[in-house]
Amino acid sequence: MQLNETHDPQRRSWVESANREGCEFPVQNLPFGVFRRKGAKGARIVTRAEGVYLWDSDGNKTLDAMSGLWCVNVGYGRKELAEAAYRQMLETATQLNTPGLKLADMEGVHALTDVTGFGLLGHLLEICRGSKLQARLDFDRVPILSAARHLVEAGYATGASDRNWASCREEVELPAEWPEWRRKILTDPQTSGGLLVACDAATAPAVLEVFRQEKFQHAARIGTFSSGAPRITVT
Repeated sequence: MQLNETHDPQRRSWVESANREGCEFPVQNLPFGVFRRKGAKGARIVTRAEGVYLWDSDGNKTLDAMSGLWCVNVGYGRKELAEAAYRQMLETATQLNTPGLKLADMEGVHALTDVTGFGLLGHLLEICRGSKLQARLDFDRVPILSAARHLVEAGYATGASDRNWASCREEVELPAEWPEWRRKILTDPQTSGGLLVACDAATAPAVLEVFRQEKFQHAARIGTFSSGAPRITVT
């Protein structure tokens, strides 16, 4: 039985690699990707995408259920990958913040705090309030566990994340139309989180080197401080 012309085994794709013998995604699979409501005329125009969501020109938000179906099925369905994500979480949570001993005596380092129950935004705001400074946080530079984004997007987040946000939201500015999962990660409570350091710009390379010597390979510069009323601007 042939469902429609796209299931014709002789049909060829304009993407040459899809025509190769043994291709895992030949053109015959493409009907799954048609972006149009059943019975509607014409195609919907996608104007924006974020994670697994799409927005069309009419402002409709759609879950792109097929965008990662096979890789998720093959990936998270494999026991060794699920175990790897769990192992990464344990290794991160049990790694002691040993760099603090060296950084406390380093010239150019002004403040240190471990990121725990109030999440990154909460503890960064504590530094801003104590120093009477404002901070600019670059989300793309924040180290995140490999599986965290997908889990938060799927709805796996703690109640404390929302409570942390309620306690600091008046002093935090997020980008317009920011996806909720990003905010939840920044307010996620860390039982044994990373070490947050405020230092001179010229001292930052030496600070990062201390982290690397102590085997914190994902340490990164995530933002800057400037004069102004205590608050955080996330970019």
